[in-house]
Amino acid sequence: MGQALEPSIVWFRIGKPRHAVEYGLMSKRQFVCYIIINGLVAIGTIGAVVVALFSGSLKTKFFPPILSLELLSDKGEEEKLGSGNGPEGRYYFLQLENKRRWSKATEAGLHMLRLQRRGPDREWVTEWAGDLQFQCRDQNLYPLQRDIGGPIDYEVLSVRDGKPPELRLYPIIVPYNLTVVSKQPWEFVAWFQGRSSEVDSDVVRLQVSWDGRWESGETEMQNHLQIKPLNPSSN
Repeated sequence: MGQALEPSIVWFRIGKPRHAVEYGLMSKRQFVCYIIINGLVAIGTIGAVVVALFSGSLKTKFFPPILSLELLSDKGEEEKLGSGNGPEGRYYFLQLENKRRWSKATEAGLHMLRLQRRGPDREWVTEWAGDLQFQCRDQNLYPLQRDIGGPIDYEVLSVRDGKPPELRLYPIIVPYNLTVVSKQPWEFVAWFQGRSSEVDSDVVRLQVSWDGRWESGETEMQNHLQIKPLNPSSN
């Protein structure tokens, strides 16, 4: 003979829908355990769904990445060109960083939106406007668009020693109507923005003034090239 059930009993049914079912009896204690276990399973399932959603579109919607764009240094970085025996060059970078690293910024890059040059009357003249992607440091080692967590440096321009020296911009593709190399004094303002699939950074306007000369040395070169971000309200 089996063990007698407790006086309080509950009818239950098991089986899948549209299939034969079996009926039986369970004690109230067994029934409570059954409810608790199935409740925990349901909570776990719902939790897994919430986590999956939050790690994707919901996280991006409520906690999007925060892109920050700033000039790495107004002094630039000096390096030898080629194998190290060639002429010197000084490179200037914008740094793009995701301030909320746990929320990934995907397919990100640095884009130039406009370039204005100083005209003969000292007024600013728009030479080019559009959307032009710039290359990052050591671009040949990376894809054109990258996921951003930590900071990534993008090459904006360089000044190279030579006869004569030259100033060069570093877009990945060069439009026919945009000047990217000059061997003459050059003064311009360029609009830059970090862009990703999720968000964009604030626009950074860089004013560059070069007198057409090269001089080795950090301090000495600042006498010939000045690069500075402009306030949003500046003209």
